Amino acid sequence: MPNLFSAEVRELIYLGDHVRTRVAVCGHEDFVIKLPNTEGGVQFEPGAKITIGWKAEDCRALDAA
Repeated sequence: MPNLFSAEVRELIYLGDHVRTRVAVCGHEDFVIKLPNTEGGVQFEPGAKITIGWKAEDCRALDAA
């Protein structure tokens, strides 16, 4: 993937079929990743250092204003 960044897991929010994982990345504390909550799926703990990435065609940048 062309976009890879080091991140630190800050918070896990369980929402039934998915987990919202708040991470600190690129100087921001409020980056949220939505992961499926499945048996055998990816499991993180707060404080874990992870690498996140995505394809350009799979994201959308929004104006911060």
